[in-house]
Amino acid sequence: MNPYPVRTWDELRPLLDCSYRGGNGDETLARFRAQRSEAAKRFPGPAIPLPSLRGQSTDWASSLFNCCPELGTLMTGSASYFETVAFLSELLKESAAGSPPDDRQRRRVLTLQKRFEVNRRLFDCYDQDMRRVGDNFMDLDAYALLALSLQIMYLGSNCFSTLNTAIKLLDFIALSGWHANRPQLPALAFALEKAILDELDPT
Repeated sequence: MNPYPVRTWDELRPLLDCSYRGGNGDETLARFRAQRSEAAKRFPGPAIPLPSLRGQSTDWASSLFNCCPELGTLMTGSASYFETVAFLSELLKESAAGSPPDDRQRRRVLTLQKRFEVNRRLFDCYDQDMRRVGDNFMDLDAYALLALSLQIMYLGSNCFSTLNTAIKLLDFIALSGWHANRPQLPALAFALEKAILDELDPT
């Protein structure tokens, strides 16, 4: 029996909207850390040593392919569409090699960020104009990979917009109760979030 509730989209959406409201600072932070600790139990941690934080964004991207090497072989799609998981894997593979996103990749990942901020969903496929292809938005791998991509962009830029969205993506993963095809991905994203937040607030 699964001890974690699996929520429908109708159940999940109001929880996401409420989770972003302000509250008492210390109390809110304590609830947040407790939620994250509980959520991390759902996903086995990557069986690899994790890098230190600062100046190591390429090492964090490399960690992804050390725990899920098959991600490095995914095909992104065709001339008319791209698959979200494959695109984000390609982006992170290039980050692991020390190559920052090119303009096309950066625009695409920032559009995915904006789409998630607006409707709280990531779809499996999009066309080249960033319109969704199909109706499936329940692949947690996509949410975890976008969180990792935005976290790694934050490490390189200190842009809090990317970190803010990454935290919301991990809220989504924590609250959904949905199955992850590759549980190492959310585990790695939760570990990187903890490292970032521990540096920002070491108490």
